[in-house]
Amino acid sequence: MPTEVEIWQRTIGQLEDFFQIQDDWDGEGSSRPDPANVTTAIRWVEGAWAIGFPPPTQVVPGGAGELQLVWLKGDLRVEADFAEPGKVEWLLTRAKR
Repeated sequence: MPTEVEIWQRTIGQLEDFFQIQDDWDGEGSSRPDPANVTTAIRWVEGAWAIGFPPPTQVVPGGAGELQLVWLKGDLRVEADFAEPGKVEWLLTRAKR
């Protein structure tokens, strides 16, 4: 099982890989992640790691230049959406019981 440090390092590596993604990366015409959004996400991750925030469960490119960090815990899902440089928007959802 990877350590928290390894998970954070993997997260940063996944985000850095987003700089290499090209348009139509999914074969459905999606735009590549905007490099400014990737940079914002990397800076946010570095800060979150430094203050002890838990690492995300998933790192996901979006279809319109955005990207998400996702945390899954039981029936909770938290998303940090990086769709504009310098901004992060949050979404919290809970599965119906």
